[in-house]
Amino acid sequence: MRYPDTSLDQPISELAKQAVPARVIAERIGVKPQKVHSVLHRLRRHGAEFPRIRPGRGRGPQEVRLTRLSAEVRAALEPYAAARGVTVKELAVAILDVVTRDGLVGAVLDDRKGQP
Repeated sequence: MRYPDTSLDQPISELAKQAVPARVIAERIGVKPQKVHSVLHRLRRHGAEFPRIRPGRGRGPQEVRLTRLSAEVRAALEPYAAARGVTVKELAVAILDVVTRDGLVGAVLDDRKGQP
């Protein structure tokens, strides 16, 4: 039985948790991108979780698309985002993070549905 080389697990894992693309991880640690993908695949099979990075234009660590926000919602969020020095997308992601983390979905929607 052949055991996998686990010497790259930690550095690849740490960078992958920060949503660093495999190509960049490979450049930083001096291996081919396929090696990074192989390590991530093996670690995921054993229960590790990493953000998925799609090829193409980067979207940052959250990998979130908020293209369904209406123009009215974007316009309403703009002054709050500007006051905090962030984009509307970053503000929306931060709001969703807090609402989820603090269990406020039911309170925000006030629809008395989906209580966990």
